[in-house]
Amino acid sequence: SNSPVVYNASAQSATVTVSASSVPGTVSTILVGTAANQTNAGTYATTATFVPTDSANYNSLTTVAAGNFVISKANQTITWATHASILQGAALQATQLNATVDGVSGGSAAGALTYTPAAGTVLPVGTHTLSVSAAATSNYLAASRTVQIVVTSVTWKLLPGQVNSFGNTNLRNLTYVATYSAGRSTPQKTDFNVMGGTISSIIPIAGTNRTVFNVIISVVLQGNVPAQMTSFVRAGWNAIGSTVSGTASAPVTINSLKRNIPSPLLASPTKPAGSRLGNSDAAIFNMVATFASPVDPATVTPNAFGTTNGTVQNIRIAPDGLTVTFDLDITNSGSPWEGSVRVRIPDNTITDRYGNYFSHSRTISWMYDGIPPTVTLASSVISGKITRPVNITVNFSERIQILTSSMVEATLNGVPVAIAISGSKNSWRIRSVPGVAGTLVIRIKTGITGPTDFTGNNVATSLPLSITIV
Repeated sequence: SNSPVVYNASAQSATVTVSASSVPGTVSTILVGTAANQTNAGTYATTATFVPTDSANYNSLTTVAAGNFVISKANQTITWATHASILQGAALQATQLNATVDGVSGGSAAGALTYTPAAGTVLPVGTHTLSVSAAATSNYLAASRTVQIVVTSVTWKLLPGQVNSFGNTNLRNLTYVATYSAGRSTPQKTDFNVMGGTISSIIPIAGTNRTVFNVIISVVLQGNVPAQMTSFVRAGWNAIGSTVSGTASAPVTINSLKRNIPSPLLASPTKPAGSRLGNSDAAIFNMVATFASPVDPATVTPNAFGTTNGTVQNIRIAPDGLTVTFDLDITNSGSPWEGSVRVRIPDNTITDRYGNYFSHSRTISWMYDGIPPTVTLASSVISGKITRPVNITVNFSERIQILTSSMVEATLNGVPVAIAISGSKNSWRIRSVPGVAGTLVIRIKTGITGPTDFTGNNVATSLPLSITIV
């Protein structure tokens, strides 16, 4: 009852049901062409066994014909992009005849491709239809596709590397290449149509039998506004020894803008410039660079930033190109080192969408402190009197946030005693009045229960100080 199905490169089986029966029962042992399932396209005779529920009074019916199970052929998919124009006299080749065909994933091979016109055909000037067909196979239907191609007697292109992916440039003088299908005398400026620019020179390229010429054109700039220039080879040119008029080329349009651009503004909303960083800071997230003109995304890479003890990661560019957000991963974050973390955008690394470089941004810096503070306890006496206060100086290797009695272990004969604490920054004093004889032990706690510096580093080690009370 599930027939037909389409070839999908996997084994497929038939479903057989009983539409009406005077005897209740079930269907089993369904065979599709003598097998439980089939993979390839085709028509398969199907049989099944009917097993009655009341097997004591009714016999099973075996290998009962149940019609045909059909696996239909699948479609093939042809992919073939439209190609750029070709020059008159050039034969069709693999560059143009490069279609691909796919069948079912994991399935049998697709059909062979046949092109019309075939490779080696020389087409006349004009627009032509190319076609390709994929032959039918045992598992696939035949398929076909067409594309258009233009044959021209002259091509007109910019020398590579002068414009970016936006079709823009900051150059004023551009070199175009005119390639003719046959040799001709040196073209005149009037042989070209240039809107928004002027031709300065036309140079024949040696070794091309006067078929290729470089044409230098200067864009007419419009101040601080993009200038657009469109140019092409006019129709009506003649090859040497021929009176047949050549066709026009396709036009090429570019936009040019040369300007000085203000420096980008660099900001760190999550970690203000000048703040201190510690072991808990693996990165500075969501830094923002704001530009006065849309950036060319191709130039915004991690290497476009100047960093010290950091690496730019996760660059995100806003759709309007005016804002770039990024993260600054801190080198050796969590390691016991200390130093500056800096980031800036240097001169001549990022361009706008016309190729103009932005000047450098300001430098944003932070101080990274991954070294835990050390602590030293000292007392002017090694023994004290019961009735006299004992003063202990506490010196840290750097400023700490606070020192409270909960961060100090103070015991007399193993029993906690009260203490008073005073001081600030890296110099503190602990005062205790013993009241009884014995051993007074003072120790600064370490880890999360002890004091921390201003970047969150906890005291890692602490030696106790013992004083004998008599």
